[in-house]
Amino acid sequence: MRKIICLVLLAALIARAATAPSNLEAVNGARQLLGRDVWSRVLEIENTGSISLYPRITYALVFEFNDILWFYTPHDGTQSLTLYANQLEHDKTHLQPMLTEIHKGFSRFRELPEGVWDSVVGVLPNGCFIESVVALRELFATGQRILRAGVLLYYAKGHARQGHAVLAYETESGVFIDDSERARPEKIKGRWSERPLEIARRHEPALRKDLVAAKMVPIRVDGASAKTLLASNGRSGASATAG
Repeated sequence: MRKIICLVLLAALIARAATAPSNLEAVNGARQLLGRDVWSRVLEIENTGSISLYPRITYALVFEFNDILWFYTPHDGTQSLTLYANQLEHDKTHLQPMLTEIHKGFSRFRELPEGVWDSVVGVLPNGCFIESVVALRELFATGQRILRAGVLLYYAKGHARQGHAVLAYETESGVFIDDSERARPEKIKGRWSERPLEIARRHEPALRKDLVAAKMVPIRVDGASAKTLLASNGRSGASATAG
């Protein structure tokens, strides 16, 4: 079973229920945030599974980031879709086997038209991973020297393992965390660590004892990912919102 990258706390989910967009609106909103220059496809998936958290018709966004494909739904956030490295172009035209790995009930799908690119994005349910990618694009656009960067994923113990994604990066001034749930990037104590759980605990000291796992999706700060995200900056006309 794949680890789900981003789940919101129940209290936050209840608070936003009144203003939450429909599933298709949320998926289209996620695509707008990523921008035209990021390869992505909106899918309408038929779910034939008897027991599932996904509805019978599931709307999802498949997108390229960091040389692999990712899978976003409003129901459980973002998770990796790619099964094997170094076959990105093949995967883009052979989605069905990977969708079945996500959920056995995903029996067939169709791609939906691009839709509207210039509307304002509202609340993005379980959107913390995508919002971290957008924050990375905005960081690149500042022109400051980035020594290291990555999307930090961390998980807290509970009845259901709760996860969150933030942008972690290092400059000559120190180590920073850009969390979509907070107003501005925060400088954390200490130096960059190769142990993601250590960085997560410095970012969330109140949850230190409850954090049970973390991993980092590293980003090549001088590679194709940076150039693609920079090209997308401002092109969609959408604005990032808190997740």
